[in-house]
Amino acid sequence: MSRKGLIRLSLVVTASGIVGACGDSASEPIGVVAAIDVTPAGATLVLGQTERFRVLATDAQGSPVTGATYTWTSSNASVVTVDGLGVVTAIGEGSASVTATAGGVSGAAAVTVVAITFASVSSDDSQTCALT
Repeated sequence: MSRKGLIRLSLVVTASGIVGACGDSASEPIGVVAAIDVTPAGATLVLGQTERFRVLATDAQGSPVTGATYTWTSSNASVVTVDGLGVVTAIGEGSASVTATAGGVSGAAAVTVVAITFASVSSDDSQTCALT
């Protein structure tokens, strides 16, 4: 009996992706996070403002990695907070980094928070205006 065309194929599923092997040579892991890009890369927010940051994980070939789970953190929780969806809230003046991490790889964005100072302008004794 002939065994023509028979190829041994092995797939190993790991926490960081799928590694395939044909015969004795292993291929590169599929879907392993190699880089994380957070956008916008930098933002200036006004106290009380919120902004949603976005994230894209890519593999070593630059292809998007789907299904990655991200953990978001703020380097200075007295300046900005960030929730699990990347929504950043400005709560104090200053600077902070917002970081997204997946598969042990991180990407960050710089955030600066400023306050708006209101000034009062009077035109006479009966009218007062506020500048925003």
